Amino acid sequence: MTFSQLAKREKRLLWITSAVILGYAGYTYLLEPGYNFLSKLNNEVLSKEIQLLKNRRIISQKDKISTVYNKFSRTLQIKGSLEEELADTLKVIESISKASNLYLVDIKPGIVKDMGFYKRLIIVVEAEGEINHLTKFIYQLSSKLLTVSSLRLKAKSGTKGVLSAQLVISRILEE
Repeated sequence: MTFSQLAKREKRLLWITSAVILGYAGYTYLLEPGYNFLSKLNNEVLSKEIQLLKNRRIISQKDKISTVYNKFSRTLQIKGSLEEELADTLKVIESISKASNLYLVDIKPGIVKDMGFYKRLIIVVEAEGEINHLTKFIYQLSSKLLTVSSLRLKAKSGTKGVLSAQLVISRILEE
């Protein structure tokens, strides 16, 4: 049976069915993927605009950032040998512990890890004291650009309010 042999009603039904199928296929394979692609591009453009605004703000503060970087860079640079830097760091830790009224039980100079463009000096410290002395000690360490990367606390037996602490302190050194 050919198209011309179909009745008028059947032709109309065939055209409507064909239009519905073509409409569904056009929506599914053209419009929806196109809309999704354009919305994805729009989201990428918005994220790039936000990143651009952040970068512009950072660039506008270039001089301020450079001065702060130079200030800290001088304190991070190795002034002598690694042994001298280790000795200086140990002196700083001891002076901070005295100022914080924290009793140092043991200080173990750790290793120097080469991290590529900088080195990390690691020192293990065992100390005893009250919690407020310990927090003051940790705070003062941060003001000297020393970080506590690990901290273990336990109550010292036989004494009330005294903690025994093991701290892993690290310092970054630029080459």
